[in-house]
Amino acid sequence: MNPESDSEEAVLTNYVLAQLRAVFPGDECEVKKICSYVPVALTEVKGLIGQLLEWKVRGFNKLVSWQYATFLYKLGNLSLKKGVDSPATDRLFLLNKALHGLDLHPQIDLPQTFFLSHTNSAVFARAEYSDYSVFHQNITVGRKGNRRPKMDRYLVMYPGSMIIGNCHVRENTVLAPGVRLIDTDTPGNCYVFENGKGNVRFREIDEIHVERFFNIK
Repeated sequence: MNPESDSEEAVLTNYVLAQLRAVFPGDECEVKKICSYVPVALTEVKGLIGQLLEWKVRGFNKLVSWQYATFLYKLGNLSLKKGVDSPATDRLFLLNKALHGLDLHPQIDLPQTFFLSHTNSAVFARAEYSDYSVFHQNITVGRKGNRRPKMDRYLVMYPGSMIIGNCHVRENTVLAPGVRLIDTDTPGNCYVFENGKGNVRFREIDEIHVERFFNIK
């Protein structure tokens, strides 16, 4: 038996191929090109997991949904940057959406370090993202016309929160559940709340909130 056939990369490659063939069949040649980038994508996901306080000891497991969702996104994003045709990466996007309820196309550039805490109903538009960002379920990052958000590092979006349109979300901003930030900047180093009438309020914080999730070097 060829030992390489049982490697983690080979098992993961066959796993992706089987899912794409079963759910979104198409051009085999392009899909095999995508799968040639499995080792690099896996290395990047493992590096990300190694920075997470809760997960660094347990490592990568394709049956942990947020990890596999992150892997599929990175595999598609890397493949696009290497020149693989977009219809093939569209299939990866649709697979990720079908499996995890995640609306995150590979054309969107998330930062090197981020955490998809839960993926269900999370929607990502093209925007300016920064490192050490945490995204929970049912969040939305969206454009408004041609206006798109800019987000500095150390962002946390708790469930149901939104950042829409012309927003500059400054460093170390934490959006409470359900907050809708629309065409509004934040001062940074703050929690963002709503007052029950849709008005946004800021409260200063004296911690780097993402340190609850990441081991920041």
